[in-house]
Amino acid sequence: MKFRNVTLIWILLMVWSYSLPAQNAVSDSLTVDQVVNLVLQNNPAIQKAEQGVEASRARVGQSRSSMYPTVTGEALYSRVGPVPELTIPDLGSFALFPENNYDAHLGLNQLLYDFGRRGQAVELAESGVKLTRDNMETLKSDLAYRSILTFYSILFLQKNISVVNQEIFDLKQHLEVTWKKVKAGTAIEYDVLTTQVRVAAARSQLEEVQNSLQKQEIILRQLMAVPEDTTLNLRGTIPVSSISIEEDSLIILAEKQRPEYKLALDARASADLRRSLAAKGKMPLLNLNLAYGVKNGYIPNLNALRGNWVAGLQLQIPVFEGFQTHYKKAEAEADYRASGSQLEDTRNLIVSQVQQALSDVRTSLNKIQTSKVQLDQSRQARSMAETQYAIGVISNLELLDAQTLLTQAQFIYLKAQYDYAISRYTLDRAIGEQPW
Repeated sequence: MKFRNVTLIWILLMVWSYSLPAQNAVSDSLTVDQVVNLVLQNNPAIQKAEQGVEASRARVGQSRSSMYPTVTGEALYSRVGPVPELTIPDLGSFALFPENNYDAHLGLNQLLYDFGRRGQAVELAESGVKLTRDNMETLKSDLAYRSILTFYSILFLQKNISVVNQEIFDLKQHLEVTWKKVKAGTAIEYDVLTTQVRVAAARSQLEEVQNSLQKQEIILRQLMAVPEDTTLNLRGTIPVSSISIEEDSLIILAEKQRPEYKLALDARASADLRRSLAAKGKMPLLNLNLAYGVKNGYIPNLNALRGNWVAGLQLQIPVFEGFQTHYKKAEAEADYRASGSQLEDTRNLIVSQVQQALSDVRTSLNKIQTSKVQLDQSRQARSMAETQYAIGVISNLELLDAQTLLTQAQFIYLKAQYDYAISRYTLDRAIGEQPW
């Protein structure tokens, strides 16, 4: 009986585990790479951009359709009355056309020559595909780096919480010691009060950091497009490693890799195609028209259906179209000049971002070294203060100040590590490195 009960419980657990929603997998421990992948898979903005790429591909197909002939079918019935008749002596009366008229035919129209306009229209549509792809890559890069910054912000705030909790724990321990000293007559209640004030201040600081942590978690859930009640368990450390920095080579690399620069280049190429296409607005068009079908109304038997065909060439020469071509050319030329300015502005922005990121990397590296020395000195100072306080050399307030300085040094060191990690990723973003 017990075996059967255990088996039943095991089966229920298995069914329950398989019935868990897939989103619970997000609650597992996530690395920064996994977070980036989830953002790129789930974020609605990327899904929208992917549909934009598909739409631009469809527009290429629409442009190519002009290369093919258009075939139309048409059927017409009409009843006419009265029907005019022609009377010939000794031969009788003859209707000039039938009372019931039928006409069914297929028509074919093919543009034979348009001075390359169709080909350039296809090229323009294909350039639109490149532009939408560039936009999508830019969006993916922005979202990926936003998720990375948010990821490390959460890790940074979690470490801050650990530091504040440790400070509160140490202050409580010190408070117990102070109470014992008061009871022994070696300290006064003012020492207890000042310690309690420090504990309250640390708790207030803890609440502020926890509030900031909650905000960052909300942002990360929104980026990953997961439910708001999803638990986020992040796994990782703030990376600190030295790099070789060569500004000129990084700028060259950025021009090759940055999706924004590719977007500006493709936009200029697209503007050049529009300019060339607009210049051909007054070129003639040569069309071929063919039609074949059946109809009645032919002599001598007006009611009999007979096959018929027509073939013709049509030459269209624009003479005057209300200055439309002129203004299209002016618009295309202005767009081309604007794209050139945009390209130059994008390059200047990239150079500026690389230089700023390099400066931040150098500065944050120096801060890490300086803050590490400060942290070590603060630990020694707090240790010495505890010893001196125990033998009555320094006051309670001096010991609390030493504790505060240690906490501040820990915060500064964590902030220096965080700033370095962010500056490294900002540099990667500036040179166009893909974090996925």
